[in-house]
Amino acid sequence: MRAQLKSLTRNTLVYGLGQTLGRLVTKVALIPVLTRVFVPAQFGAWDLMTSLATVLQILFISGLDGALNRFLYEPQTDEERRRLVGTALLWRTGWSVAVCLPAALASGWLAGHLYGDATLGRYLRVALLGVPCTLTVMFVADFLRMSFRPWAFLAFTVSSSLVYAGLTIYLVAFRRVGVTGALGAQLLTDAGFSVVGLLLIRSAVSARIRLSMLKELLMVALPFLPIGLSYWVIQFADRVFLQKFWGYHEVGLYGAAARVALIMSFGVQAFTLAWGPFAFSQTRADNVRSLFGRVFGLYMWAAATMGVLLSCFAREILGLGTTRAYVAGQGVAPLLIFAALLNGTYYFFVIGITYVKRTALMAVVLVSTALLTLALNYAWAGPYGMYGVGAATLLGYAATTVALGMLSQRLFPCPYPILRTCLLLVLAGGVAAGGAAVPAIALLPRLGIKAGLCLLFLGASLPLGLVSAADLRTVGSMIAGRVRSVLPGEA
Repeated sequence: MRAQLKSLTRNTLVYGLGQTLGRLVTKVALIPVLTRVFVPAQFGAWDLMTSLATVLQILFISGLDGALNRFLYEPQTDEERRRLVGTALLWRTGWSVAVCLPAALASGWLAGHLYGDATLGRYLRVALLGVPCTLTVMFVADFLRMSFRPWAFLAFTVSSSLVYAGLTIYLVAFRRVGVTGALGAQLLTDAGFSVVGLLLIRSAVSARIRLSMLKELLMVALPFLPIGLSYWVIQFADRVFLQKFWGYHEVGLYGAAARVALIMSFGVQAFTLAWGPFAFSQTRADNVRSLFGRVFGLYMWAAATMGVLLSCFAREILGLGTTRAYVAGQGVAPLLIFAALLNGTYYFFVIGITYVKRTALMAVVLVSTALLTLALNYAWAGPYGMYGVGAATLLGYAATTVALGMLSQRLFPCPYPILRTCLLLVLAGGVAAGGAAVPAIALLPRLGIKAGLCLLFLGASLPLGLVSAADLRTVGSMIAGRVRSVLPGEA
């Protein structure tokens, strides 16, 4: 198991570095620029458009990334593998173009019906045109990861992020093109890097669809369509309800708070990007179930620690990264941070369910929890504003985690430390709430109180059995070894 964990740690560090650097540039480093150029209402409009682009990406991927992951490692010839990859790519891009181009022509009408504001049509048009390009870039990055080419993945993701950031700063801060400039920078960057990416993987992709392979892929992938849409409801419906009841200004404050939660998402994705291919490649190993259980326990403790830190210091993070106008959203950040933590558990439970080809049952679970989230958003958005939709999002993820965990244990049981995880989340949630409730007193006393709460959580972890000293030593030695291995002059 130690060798397996070393491999997972190495890939997590490299893939996580690429993903984290890219998202730090595009999702965090640009926030000080955007929040100083945009008023909260403009930031809210931009956040709505990027949220819609995300749901469209989920729709057009339709679980094909998971299905490709499922079949890519089965024994087959090089030509068969090229046909498989090409079939997945052509299906994804083909029907995204067929839908997004006509929709872009009708963007004014669509904006009026979706948001009640036809003036958003000019933003919507740019966002729609960018979706097929973004999907191609995402496919290239996914394939580099699935084919265990971490350094190519790192170079591709980081360089595209840097180009996007540069274009955004130029168009928004210097040319003053506004929201259209921020969305246009994404379109131009992804259009260019989709060409670069296709050249990069051209030897591994066939330019023809094989219908028999497409049928196999879709049999596994199509249940992920309602799953993906349901996850969008849980993740992004909050913005739609908030805009309907409170307007763009409140969406802007909420979107800024959500950027703090993105830091948690960086850590989660750094792990899950490596975990998917690694886990599928290990499904035939004798110790796979105990391996899954141990990694789950370590993930939950590490993510909870990160959640406590971010929740306690959300006010300070927003104060550094935005203007005074946006700091009012800091109170909702802990809800979204712990929602991102729970989102990571999906990537554990989906492995076993996908491996036994019972993904249709996942669709039932996700649709049910999405309907619950919609109902809670509708009930709480009006009276409670961003706190209501934030709580709805957190409860939606909590319900999804519990339901998927129960399903996974029935189909592919693993020794997950359930009781320990529950105690961990209760303690972490309590400490995070305490840190977020610290009033805006003088800076140094405030920082001291929050640091003390974080140390309290860490100090309680070992005696309460939330993490073992052996686990910490194992992970520490693996991370140290991997860091040394990439330093100059090291083997």
